Amino acid sequence: MGTSTELHWTGLIPALFFAVAAAASVQSPGSLTPAIPLDARTAIVDAFKSHPLVALGETHGHREGEAFLLDLISDARFPGVASDIVLEGGISTHQPVVDRFVAGEHVVAESLQRVWRETPSTVVKVIQRVRELNATLPKPRQLRVLLGEPPIDRDRADPGSDRNRFAARVIEREVLGRKRRALLNYGSGHFVRRTTSSSLVTLLERNPRVKVLNIWTNVTSLGPIQEDVDSWPVPSLAFVRDTPLGLSNFASYFPPTVFDIPPDLRAPMQDQFDAVLYLGPTTTWTFQSR
Repeated sequence: MGTSTELHWTGLIPALFFAVAAAASVQSPGSLTPAIPLDARTAIVDAFKSHPLVALGETHGHREGEAFLLDLISDARFPGVASDIVLEGGISTHQPVVDRFVAGEHVVAESLQRVWRETPSTVVKVIQRVRELNATLPKPRQLRVLLGEPPIDRDRADPGSDRNRFAARVIEREVLGRKRRALLNYGSGHFVRRTTSSSLVTLLERNPRVKVLNIWTNVTSLGPIQEDVDSWPVPSLAFVRDTPLGLSNFASYFPPTVFDIPPDLRAPMQDQFDAVLYLGPTTTWTFQSR
């Protein structure tokens, strides 16, 4: 759920990422261990064993990203490690209706139609998929969908910290406060660590006992690591710390047509995100209206 301000970088197509040679001035790529592509679903399932929150960044309207999200939550291993899915775009006013719906209860058609009208298509698909999955699961393993948007229109229109603060409170109360584990799915810009504004991740990590595993979706690189990335299986996830991808400047992960990247974002990628999710070359990407 983005605004025109957010789209400067939150909802950008993070497909034309560029791992610049500037990192080589600090440390030669040849002296670093390359990022290792892992099976993406397995890596995320495993991440929940050590992290209560896994933040999967998205590009709004990206069909391949949506397909990956649906495949991930449909994985038979997922309900065993996670309990909640927190979604950008879903208005929290609709939470009682969605709770009943995903639990398999009867919902008045008029109430459900209102939810569908006011909810992005990807969020609707996740809600419907979770209802289908829950019908096959025992009660203790059933998934819950949490809607992360404020109930008031003017608050949802705020592109920055107010929306993040609302979502952080929902997660702290409904997930962490109940000792549950959640997959967070928002535009990638909500998950950066080093920023002068308050991102969702920085707000959650104010609690020293909370560590979010945050994932930036897709990577296409230039220079000496391009060939390696282009050969990765789809989908792949790779951890970036102490790799050429991790030491590259985060600003270089934006399309070359973007010139107004805030100075606070110009930090090594590994200071902003823990991992990258590769969903294939950008020439294969397709998009839909939200």
